[in-house]
Amino acid sequence: MAVKRLCLFAGYNSNNIISDYVLYYLKELSKYADVYYCADQALSDEQKVRLEKIVKKAYGIEHKKYDFGSWAELIKRIGWKSIRTYNELLLVNDSCLGGVFSLKYMFEEMDAKSLEAWSAAGNHFMMSFFVCIKRKVFLTKEFKTFFNNIKEENNKSIIIKKYEKGLDELLQKYQTDVFLSQNKLKHFYLTNKETIDKKIKDIIPFYIRFLFHINYKKINLYNENAILPILIKFPFVKKNLFKNKFSLFSIYAKDFIIQNSDYPLNIIENMIKNEQIKNQGIISIIMYKIFFILCSFFYEEKYKKNIHIIRICKIPVYWRKIDYSI
Repeated sequence: MAVKRLCLFAGYNSNNIISDYVLYYLKELSKYADVYYCADQALSDEQKVRLEKIVKKAYGIEHKKYDFGSWAELIKRIGWKSIRTYNELLLVNDSCLGGVFSLKYMFEEMDAKSLEAWSAAGNHFMMSFFVCIKRKVFLTKEFKTFFNNIKEENNKSIIIKKYEKGLDELLQKYQTDVFLSQNKLKHFYLTNKETIDKKIKDIIPFYIRFLFHINYKKINLYNENAILPILIKFPFVKKNLFKNKFSLFSIYAKDFIIQNSDYPLNIIENMIKNEQIKNQGIISIIMYKIFFILCSFFYEEKYKKNIHIIRICKIPVYWRKIDYSI
């Protein structure tokens, strides 16, 4: 029996124009789910028409609650009467180039497992850019209460703690897994090291390779470690990888994608242009790294568990307990 999926897609565009990479992603998702789109801003009629050639319905609502707010708005508008007719609920955002590799294999692998929720990737918790939740979970009172209580927050770290990790804590009460896990990444690296080294040598000059450090023990989709998910044919590449001022891989990410997948080059180039991502030189990246290390010594602000900490010269000068409860 075919799985009936509902996809809630959260988007945001500073120039109020839907990017080609988003439309491509939505087309790929529409092969597997009924897709509904919500932007955290007003949408022009022209942009709604572009979207609704692909998705079931598109909304533009300025709510200032980021992705979780867009998902909550879509739940409100679709209604639980309609939502309960689906087997799976997908929570997805526009932070990735999606469909860099086919989504088919990810769905097949995860559908074959007896899971009640899963995400595309995770380290200590399930990353929220692509989460799949089964009917048993999304119809619970706890899940509904969670999305009925999404509020505007001023700090992104609080959003991650309160909502991303909050959703993870809710889902961990059930049978969960991630598609791209630390173990899968480690196994891939250790069993394909020669192939990986060759792929790197084909694109990255030898005098740059010495500065590369790949940590296969942790999933990081924004720096040099992002080489491994591309080579393992992970369907997503984070948009902010191209913006990372501290990663040498930001210079070569486009070449790696084109060499290893069929993803359209023009869509990557349009995304880079529309996002006004500047070409970064090797020297400037190294200088940014040095500058960041120095700055983080003199001033550091962190959110550790439920404590907000500020350190100057590594000495704590401020700490405050934060209530992350919903």
